[in-house]
Amino acid sequence: MRYRLPADQETFRIVIVTQEDPFYIPLFFREFYHAAAEARSAGDTGHSSASSASSAPRTPRISIDIAGVMIQRALGNRTAQGLAKRIWRLYGTGGFLVMGARYAWRKGLGLLGPWAPTVAGYSRRARVPVLEFDSNDANSAEFIDFLKRQSIDLVVSVSASQIFKPPVLSAPALGCINLHNAPLPHYRGMLPNFRQLYHGEAESVLTIHQMVADLDKGDILAQAATPITETMSLEQLMRETKKRSARVLWNTLVRMTEEGVETRPLPEEEGSYYTWPTREEARELRRRGRRLL
Repeated sequence: MRYRLPADQETFRIVIVTQEDPFYIPLFFREFYHAAAEARSAGDTGHSSASSASSAPRTPRISIDIAGVMIQRALGNRTAQGLAKRIWRLYGTGGFLVMGARYAWRKGLGLLGPWAPTVAGYSRRARVPVLEFDSNDANSAEFIDFLKRQSIDLVVSVSASQIFKPPVLSAPALGCINLHNAPLPHYRGMLPNFRQLYHGEAESVLTIHQMVADLDKGDILAQAATPITETMSLEQLMRETKKRSARVLWNTLVRMTEEGVETRPLPEEEGSYYTWPTREEARELRRRGRRLL
């Protein structure tokens, strides 16, 4: 399959679905909007980049319009207690206190409104609407109707906290795509950066793939690797992969406005799937000399 817009189309309309994470996902959006601004500046000066999908921001053939960002609950947890329990399992008591302090600090910064270093803050400064629906459910009739009424071409999942069902997958003209920081079909599931550190991988591989009914399946649009150094902590890896993912996504979208993106099937192998790390796994990673924070 080739992801490509019609040659006579004048605007590429996109909606992004993400989650309310105060730590790492805002880095993605800061970098993504910065890449878009760089590309616009290059286009205005007539110096359009023709670099590869993983390097400098490319200038699109037509306008890429981010029609909105919908922000869901963090990690799909319905309660603050559920989120706190997961963080405690991963980081332990000391790390939990550190993350709690960071969380409180970032929540305070959230009071800065459009100047807050949050997904919503970065989006508003980039003049991207923050969408609000009942429960911000991507599978709701309200959201699907919005996609159709607004003639949305593509929905991008950036760590969205729910599984998309067939009605929303088929609502945009080009369907939905997902970013997963793993070399699919390996390391499907939750927190793939942790798993790649745990298994001693030399790099963390981003996969941008078509979304289908099965989780972390669908044809591959792009892949890009982030080296894992011997001293890199989980936090450093997560920050680096978020920033790199933003640039790769932007250039993948630009390619859709030009020659298009030729997909390739996911390798026909079983791969692997993981849930949230257990406390024992987090302790084992630390015993191996890896830092989480």
